[in-house]
Amino acid sequence: MRYRWKTGTRLGAGAWAFGLLLVLVTPPSEAASFYLGASAGQATTSVSDAQLTQRLADTGLTGTGRATDTERTGWKVYGGYHFTQSLSFLAVEGGYTRLGEITLAFDGFSPTSARQLAEVAPITGDLWELSLVARYPISETWHLLTRLGAARWEMDYALGNDKGSLSGTDPVLGLAVERQLAGHWFMRLGWDHYAVPREDTDLFTFGLLYRFGEPAQRPASLPAARTTAR
Repeated sequence: MRYRWKTGTRLGAGAWAFGLLLVLVTPPSEAASFYLGASAGQATTSVSDAQLTQRLADTGLTGTGRATDTERTGWKVYGGYHFTQSLSFLAVEGGYTRLGEITLAFDGFSPTSARQLAEVAPITGDLWELSLVARYPISETWHLLTRLGAARWEMDYALGNDKGSLSGTDPVLGLAVERQLAGHWFMRLGWDHYAVPREDTDLFTFGLLYRFGEPAQRPASLPAARTTAR
């Protein structure tokens, strides 16, 4: 018998309200150190059919497994706060990330529950993140960013009417470059690595963010003063 099975999550209303909530809880006096952004791109989970089949055998199930959508669309929304004075290169950043769904096909056995299949499936779904970000200037308009933090993930699974979810908290790290486009607007190109159980997932994204504290425009250079000797 063949079973088609998906791991993933439904989009909660909290994701849509995330950016608005961050704005509302930020005091006006602190707005100059605050930023909001959104990015989208490709999530990749490296899992092979042979690995899934071996995991089934390890749990006592004689059958085969196959995964599709291991490369899929992912996206995230986030907000951050930059520290001031001597720690101005550091920020604390929180966000919501959606890694998309992976479709699995199983043949040759009858599972006792959807949870049994969930225990062999790669992790994907929704994540709430909190991390520390370091921002280093490369030039007048370019910056390099590194981040390290934790991600709280939740994965829904379903097999017919048998449904449930798994959750956990695991490390996340990332690298990105950021370029000022105009005024308060910046472009960010990034890579994030989620060290979740079984297979890690990489997320490559491109997006925009708005930095409240950046100048609306860089001041124009003034012409050098000239003097004439007499």
